[in-house]
Order: sequence, then structure tokens, then C-alpha cells
Amino acid sequence: ILDYGQQAMLDTITHLKRQKIGYTGAGRNIDEAFKPYVQTVKGKKIAVLGVSRVLSDNSWIAGKNHPGAASAYTMEPMLSQIKKSAKANDFTIVYIHWNQEFADYPDDYARSMAKKMIDAGADIIVGSHSHTLMGIEYYKNKPIYYSLGNFVFNRSTRGGDKTLLSMMVHFEIQGSKITSRITPVKILQGQPNLMDKKYNKEIIAKLNKLSYNAKIDANGNVTKK
Repeated sequence: ILDYGQQAMLDTITHLKRQKIGYTGAGRNIDEAFKPYVQTVKGKKIAVLGVSRVLSDNSWIAGKNHPGAASAYTMEPMLSQIKKSAKANDFTIVYIHWNQEFADYPDDYARSMAKKMIDAGADIIVGSHSHTLMGIEYYKNKPIYYSLGNFVFNRSTRGGDKTLLSMMVHFEIQGSKITSRITPVKILQGQPNLMDKKYNKEIIAKLNKLSYNAKIDANGNVTKK
């Protein structure tokens, strides 16, 4: 969001507001950056809170009077903001930019941080940044998707063919129970494409290998082992 500087970031936010497109994870100050995007779906308030632990420079971090992104480099104020969201909303999804580019597995800090976020009240954690698929883990029956891979993105020559492998995740909430399933996609000419059964089978096999205590069946349904 800050590749072209603060002014471009603020312009982006202005355009999103004009088009009534929800956003989270950046703002004119720290309070706006940590403000979740909330939608009521079938009577339940669902919050999405965006944070980043990969920022090019300290100047990118939102402050009291400083535009920028919501930082996950420190546990606070992030955990307090998750607690606040959990109190005000029925479900909180944390969308986090983290881990190493082109890695297959999350860093140790990410596994530890994910559990702390769930302890603070997060119900679902979805990761990005690695440009690759990473596995799934459950903690307190809540799903952690360490990385969905790329989605609408140019080919990364450094990461090789594995940066073309991606997936969509679908969450369903019934009462307090969260279930999920994945749909494999492949990035072709910068866009996600649905593929054939052979490709889907390969992606599901890969995810089963990369995941911790999660199992993915042939239809993409994800359950705790």
C-alpha cells in the first residue's frame, strides 16, 4: 500500500471511500489503520482487521499523527485492537501480511503470533506475502491459513512456478462453528483461473503435506485432524 508513498496511499483510501469499497490495515493515523472493516451478514457482525509484519521502512508504520499501515511487528496495540473487535463484533478475521517470500512453511514467530491473536479473540486468520501456498493449522478449533499464495499478480521470476499455485478459501459460520473449504486456482497471465481435476488433486496433496493438524479432502473441505 505504501510502495508509492504516503500521498498515494491516502489517494487510494479516498478512491475506495468514493466507490464504497471497504478497506482495513492502513489509514491517516494509527486508529484509522487498525479500524476493522465490518459487515453484518445474516444478523452477525463480521469484522476484518488488516495488519502487516512486512513493511519496508519504519516510516511506513501508522502513528498517532502519522499516516501508514497497521503494524504487527509488536504485539501491542495489535492484540488490544483484536480484543476490542472481538468485544464489538460476533466474529473477527485477521488478515496478515507476514512470513518469508517464496517459503513453503511459516516462520516460528508466525505460528506463535497466530495463537496469541486467537487467544485475544480472533476467529479466523488468513495470511499473505509469501507469494506461495502455505499450510493450514487449527488452534482452539479456529483455522489459521498461513498463506493463500498469489491471486491477481504478475509472475514472480524469483519464486519460480510455485508462485503460480494459489487457492480461494470459503468460510461458513453456523452458530459458533466455523467450517472452511478451498478451491485451487492457478495464476495465468496475472489472473486466477479454475483448473481441471488433475491440478486440483495436486494442490490438495501439496496442502496436506504442508499443513499441520488440518486435513483437506478431495472436494477441498478442510477439517481438523
